[in-house]
Amino acid sequence: MAPSTTGKRAKLAGDLADPDPKSADRDSPIDKVQHGELTPEQAGVDAERRGVGKSAAAPDPEISPWQGHRVTDCQLPELIKPEGPGYMPLYCAAQWIATRGGTLEIDPSDLSVWQDAFAQLLARIASDEVTATGMREGQREKLEGHIFAGILVAFPFHDTPFNLLVSEELYLWSCVYIDEEHWQKGWNDVLETRHGAKWSKLMVLKSNVGRCWPFGLSQDTMKDPSQIHHTGAPGRPSSMHLVEAEYRARWHRGEAEASIGAEAKTLAEWLQNKHPGVPWLKPKSIANRLRREHRERIANA
Repeated sequence: MAPSTTGKRAKLAGDLADPDPKSADRDSPIDKVQHGELTPEQAGVDAERRGVGKSAAAPDPEISPWQGHRVTDCQLPELIKPEGPGYMPLYCAAQWIATRGGTLEIDPSDLSVWQDAFAQLLARIASDEVTATGMREGQREKLEGHIFAGILVAFPFHDTPFNLLVSEELYLWSCVYIDEEHWQKGWNDVLETRHGAKWSKLMVLKSNVGRCWPFGLSQDTMKDPSQIHHTGAPGRPSSMHLVEAEYRARWHRGEAEASIGAEAKTLAEWLQNKHPGVPWLKPKSIANRLRREHRERIANA
């Protein structure tokens, strides 16, 4: 398999799960402050995230959602479906994908579940197949897809990796959606650096999510061609956008084959198994479409 340029990033949240308690203690923010590796201000960021610190920018401590979704609790909130007009919280879209529309029971503490769901979702956002918006300076604005390409993620139900808490690089902090009250008071998905949030209250377009992941949605929704296929040649529906998104998600997961022929065959089988109702694509067609991108990814890996 070809190495993934983002494979290391997807595992960061799990890097903190040290089986040796003594080792974990050495890596705590408090210990790092004591050894001069971190300032008290930087350590305070983690305290605020856990609901044990206070600052002017901290969410309302009286309704700290950590009381409702600590890793030890691991209880999924009620599923929100991507139906109807408007937008949905980004986390809710990830939960929809992870649970295959509520048909698959998952363990929220299983990091791989969220890695896979976010890899799929962020790949679609990065390729402009799913529209994302965020709040900045009191105004909601559409976000450019490339912002999400290869972005680091602090996954829900898991502690924020220490290297992200002190990072100058933009990363996604995803928060479990509990209810509207918590969401409005600061417990929502955020794009941020160690200096603070750049965009908060991230949302994605429901119709885009429903089209890309139509698990169990109503037949009325599925009858709308705009909810199923993008247009390829004039007058011909195409499922190539599904293949392209899965191809990029496979790179995020480090699963892509080194040979474009082998990768195209795998993608053709995936399309037939996962989306039996969409137009089928031959491996040769997939290979021709992805050959240049695959060559560039291999060269840069």
